[in-house]
Amino acid sequence: MGRRFFSFLIAIVYFSALHAAAVDTVTIYSEAMRLFLGFRHANEFGACGSMSGGVDLQSSRNRFDVIKRIGDTIQYADNWNKYSVINVVENYPKDSLAIIFDCGTEDFFYDNNHALHEKMVKLKIQHDYIERPGKHDWNYWANAVKYQLLFFKNYFDKNN
Repeated sequence: MGRRFFSFLIAIVYFSALHAAAVDTVTIYSEAMRLFLGFRHANEFGACGSMSGGVDLQSSRNRFDVIKRIGDTIQYADNWNKYSVINVVENYPKDSLAIIFDCGTEDFFYDNNHALHEKMVKLKIQHDYIERPGKHDWNYWANAVKYQLLFFKNYFDKNN
């Protein structure tokens, strides 16, 4: 399967996320997981994106039961680094993905998303980053998803 198909799957997941019943650990980190998978498998994906993603697991040590999923920070310290998007970008093949991510300025993940943006600028990784007023809630995501879907539509139109 080609890059176009896998990118399409990501766009479908965004649409599905609007209909999720509850915000829990899985939905919170599924946004960051889209970036993580895009970076880790850049040869398979053409585009990736995230809305309000938990891009640095270190910031959520004691939240969302992350420890239950990847292990404690001492015995499994390597997991905390290798599964954080903010670290994965360092080994990313430049210019191989169309990337978009955004975060509300009142979101508890804002500082991490802004730091990821700054790091990507420093590493000269092309990306679209949007920050606007908003919290980590459905009001923010209902607006943000429109821009995400437009980004993917434009990607598909350009790579058709």
